[in-house]
Amino acid sequence: FHLHGDEATHPEVRDEGRSQIWHRVPGDVWIDLQWRLPGFERPPGEVWALLWASRVTMTLGSGSVAVADEPARALHLATALDAGSVKAPSDLARAIERLDPGVWDRVTQLADDVGARQALISGLSNVAGGPSLLARLQLTPE
Repeated sequence: FHLHGDEATHPEVRDEGRSQIWHRVPGDVWIDLQWRLPGFERPPGEVWALLWASRVTMTLGSGSVAVADEPARALHLATALDAGSVKAPSDLARAIERLDPGVWDRVTQLADDVGARQALISGLSNVAGGPSLLARLQLTPE
């Protein structure tokens, strides 16, 4: 794995093969490469195809990279709570506060498409603003 010509070091697998963390020593850059997301019932390849189908370009530093769109990123935030992410609760609360309500409608549809409705509900149930968003989206635990 190379990033802008510098060799990345210290690959480390965690969470039972769910992701791999890469660290580029020059610049102290950390990248968390995830290939399985918690709470998604469809096979990983199908989930990836659905999440990646509506990718967008994001400016990062002096370059640009393809990333999942806002609904896919928001869904990932919501489901990251079940994976025990320390940062996820504050990130998700901020997303609930800042994202347009229409984005959350698309998040709900995407969650249904990838089989992650219950993971979405679980994540939103546990953060500030989440229960009222669940009510607006008419989402209830099964």
